[in-house]
Amino acid sequence: MRQHAGEAPYPEAAAQVAVVPFVDRSAGGSCPPARLVPEESEFSLMVTTIFRIDAPPIGIEITGKGSNPTEEEMEEELKARQAFLDAVSPHLAALRKRPDHRSGNVVSVDLHGADVWSRLNQYLLMVTVDIGDPRIDFDSFLPTGSTVKLVGSDFTPLSHWPDGNKT
Repeated sequence: MRQHAGEAPYPEAAAQVAVVPFVDRSAGGSCPPARLVPEESEFSLMVTTIFRIDAPPIGIEITGKGSNPTEEEMEEELKARQAFLDAVSPHLAALRKRPDHRSGNVVSVDLHGADVWSRLNQYLLMVTVDIGDPRIDFDSFLPTGSTVKLVGSDFTPLSHWPDGNKT
């Protein structure tokens, strides 16, 4: 069966998938190889940028004695985490509400935090955009003394476990 560009490989699947065109990256292209994307007849190519954020250390993060924290130390750590969340949440939530631009339009934001007493100040921020840089001005809202490091960008889902199916 001969397939034309933009045509689903199986006619019955046409309403369930969109075909992402092939562009050879070695020739300076910017799209990944052709693949089927499960969407309702809509072109969908989202990428995720991942940042590591370290909030200023307090208490246990400074002493490194988090293996057996006291009630007071645990309370101090939880208060620091809540203060961080209170500071960043409104700004991260607002990213999806920004006016549309040519690129960097935020689709979703996920913030993950370490779950170890001596590392409650460490976070991973995953920002999914349509294409390009999410354009986040971290200095405008992160607590003073926080550090941000770009882990990587342009990640797309390959598989999801426990079932291991492609997304």
